[in-house]
Amino acid sequence: MNFCKKNKNTIIFFFIGIILGLFLMSFKITKQAVPLNDGSIPLLTISDANITSDEYYSTLKESSGINMLLDMIDQKILNNIYQLTDDDDKKIEETIKDTINSYVEYYGIDEKEFYQNAGFKNQDDFKEYITIDYLRKLYLKDYLKENISNNEINYYYINQMPKDFEIMYIKADDTTLDKILNDLNNNLTYEDVIKKYKVKTQNLGYVSFDNEEIDIDIYNEALNLEDNSYTSSIRSINDESYIIFRGKSKDKADVKELSERIKNQIVKEKINADTDDTLLDEALINLHKEKKLTFYDTYLQELYEVYKKSIK
Repeated sequence: MNFCKKNKNTIIFFFIGIILGLFLMSFKITKQAVPLNDGSIPLLTISDANITSDEYYSTLKESSGINMLLDMIDQKILNNIYQLTDDDDKKIEETIKDTINSYVEYYGIDEKEFYQNAGFKNQDDFKEYITIDYLRKLYLKDYLKENISNNEINYYYINQMPKDFEIMYIKADDTTLDKILNDLNNNLTYEDVIKKYKVKTQNLGYVSFDNEEIDIDIYNEALNLEDNSYTSSIRSINDESYIIFRGKSKDKADVKELSERIKNQIVKEKINADTDDTLLDEALINLHKEKKLTFYDTYLQELYEVYKKSIK
């Protein structure tokens, strides 16, 4: 969530009020909160779930900020919506490992220092944070997909979705590729030059707009070519040198056949463009509304309202 970065001073002032007033249990109840069976007082409800004063303040002792409140709310909701699979758990573990390794390598710190510097008690605490983030992104995908209209699908199909087309490439050192380019410019074909030179070649066949296996840079180079053409100069991709070829294209399938794939691609592109998490915040606020989030505590409601206003 990007709220803290945007509203650091606001959060500090709100939590001064919370620490001085609420943490000493002198908070004001704006609505009649009915005690639960165990005698605890709910601060807010979400459908049939609650967050109690004891639960909130025990967490507040070791945390602060709107993020902590939102984490508690979203965790209550999302754990009931999604049952994580072994594959999900594997992705979460990979994210944890990759994130820690990146920080350790870049900053020259050990894993324990990473947790301390990032504000986590230990790996379990960090895993909980990553898991909540993972669940939020699952919901964002579902939310965006459910709200894609037929007009959006048709527009994407007509104006943004390319045809499937053939992609081939030759990979070699620059000196060899210069010779190959010269031969190609003198009317030798792709087949001619791969016979003449002992170089690494790859024919990827017809590649679709949503293919996630091909290197995106290679795909984009071919996308910008006309059918039956090649790059006019050597292309450097991931520190290796290429000549990229585009072969024939084939007509698109009917939009109805591609509808689900187009939806997934639109969602992917929207998420990639959502660099400040505005779409994510909007989706989660919608989720809170759907689940009938109701506050019984004045300060928490005010804090939440400030958060909502910050993303408009």
